[in-house]
This record gives sequence, C-alpha cells and structure tokens, in this order.
Amino acid sequence: MEVAELERRTKGFRGKYGGEGWREGFRDRWDAFGLDGRRARIEKAKELVMLEAFAVGVHPEILKGCCHEIDGSDAWKELESAASVESLIDGALSPSAEAVVGGSVADASGAELKAKFVREAVRATSAGKRMSSEEEDALSAFQGSLWDSWRAYFLCCFAIALLKSSTPTPTKGEAPPPS
Repeated sequence: MEVAELERRTKGFRGKYGGEGWREGFRDRWDAFGLDGRRARIEKAKELVMLEAFAVGVHPEILKGCCHEIDGSDAWKELESAASVESLIDGALSPSAEAVVGGSVADASGAELKAKFVREAVRATSAGKRMSSEEEDALSAFQGSLWDSWRAYFLCCFAIALLKSSTPTPTKGEAPPPS
C-alpha cells in the first residue's frame, strides 16, 4: 500500500472516530469488563489489526516491527487500565499526524526496529548499485516515513477495535449507539 493511501485512510479514521464523543462512559465500561474481559478485548483487537495487515499486504514481520506491541509481548499490559487505553486512543485518533508516530507505548525497541527496517530496506533497494549519499538519505527518509505511516494506520485500527469492543451492543428493539 502506498504512503499516500495509508495517510488517507488514517486521516479518514481520525475524522470519523476522533473527537470527544467516544469518551462518554468509556472509562466505566472499560473498568466494568474486569481484567479478563479487558485482556480478551485487547487480544481481539490485536487479531483484527493482524487481519488488516494481511488484507493490505503488509508482511507480519513488518507489522510486528512498526507496531511492536502486536507481537505477543507484554507491551499491551499497560492498556489494562482505562486511563492507559484512553491515552492510546487519544494519541491514535488525534488529528495531529505527529501524535501517533511515537504512540503511548513506543520505546527504545520500537526506534531500534525502525532503524533496522530502514537500513535493511535501503540495503535491499540499493543491492549492487552505488548510490550517492543524497540518494541514500532520500531513500532512508522515504522508508522511515513509510514505517511511520504504517504505525499510525495500525494504531488507529487498534484504537478503533478497542472502541468498538467497549461499545454496548443494542438488544432487540434498542437503537444502536451512535458511531
């Protein structure tokens, strides 16, 4: 998927799901799920993000790298509290493009994985060819922006999956909650 398409989709998600409307009652609902319920929703959201990565043609290793919290590590454990989930959703759905690149759970390992991805992508692209330092810098910048776009997109997907999993499903005869 092209960077422009990733950015278009991310902007669309932020426009549709961002803002303050999702906050009403969120913390109470999230806390009411209990620890096992919250963990189940986190796991389901991770599965949905992995399916989306497959659907858009992103290799699982790249997904795990740009959104390293998906790889089954304990990085998402901080999301078991409502305040942590709210922080992630705020960052992911913020209209500011810079808000997601780091994300609330980014750490040194994420930066290391990005640097490794950029180095390997530049090496693979330039295999056998001599590039000027300007060409190499431009290619590195492009690969870095691609990585950041993937991270923003997949964090938006994760945030939306968490929001949807915490929204009560209407029973027969009730109006659905606003989306």
